[in-house]
Amino acid sequence: MKKCSRCKCEKENNVFVIETNKKDGRKELCNECFIQLKQKRSEKRKEKLKTPAGRTAWDQYIILRREFRHTEKGKIKEKQYRENSKHKQQKYHQVYYQNNTEHIKARSIQWTKDNPEKKKQQRNKQNKKRQANIIHNFHDRIRKRLSRVLNEIGLKKESRTQHILGYSAQELFSHLAKYINQLCEDCNLILIKKENCCIDHIIPIGCAKTKEDVIRLNQLENLRLICKSCNLLKVTYDLRLIKGNK
Repeated sequence: MKKCSRCKCEKENNVFVIETNKKDGRKELCNECFIQLKQKRSEKRKEKLKTPAGRTAWDQYIILRREFRHTEKGKIKEKQYRENSKHKQQKYHQVYYQNNTEHIKARSIQWTKDNPEKKKQQRNKQNKKRQANIIHNFHDRIRKRLSRVLNEIGLKKESRTQHILGYSAQELFSHLAKYINQLCEDCNLILIKKENCCIDHIIPIGCAKTKEDVIRLNQLENLRLICKSCNLLKVTYDLRLIKGNK
């Protein structure tokens, strides 16, 4: 037990702020008091920043930089910087994620528990964006189908779809794009478009019995686009065949 220097309450040691320089490894302030003190300091600082007399040269620079970002020139420069440094940012994020995977996962789980409504809003936004983007839309269809088939066999999807199947979302789209604005290969009547197309497995994926079969049947050579009506007919026919074989 330890006494807080601010609220004068006796609390357990794990409730106090971590400080490596102290003997017991904890500060004399508890977490609640420390947060309150930080909030008060930030409020005072905000009030100081409102007047030019309370600003330092660095504060003035940050304010001007923020104002510049909202202008048209600032927005154009920010876009150019993001496009030029896209690969650098990707590499940095990959390395950071590899070095701090456990910490990132624990933090994200805790955030979802604390903010369930915000998480729902984020998911809805992401789903709308992914549905609008045809590349992600195709990839999501394959991903969902893959996890469903693995569950039916009694396995779990342990890694990303790209790592399991060996091709990216862009490669999948470039393979399937040749079927768009062409007549359906099954009926030769309906013109395939982004709105009315379905990803079809030439050899039905329902035949898969092992993980190797699932990976083999989800390769690009076994995938094509057909119209919705043909896909529905093929699914019912394939199901009858599979049930008959069983």
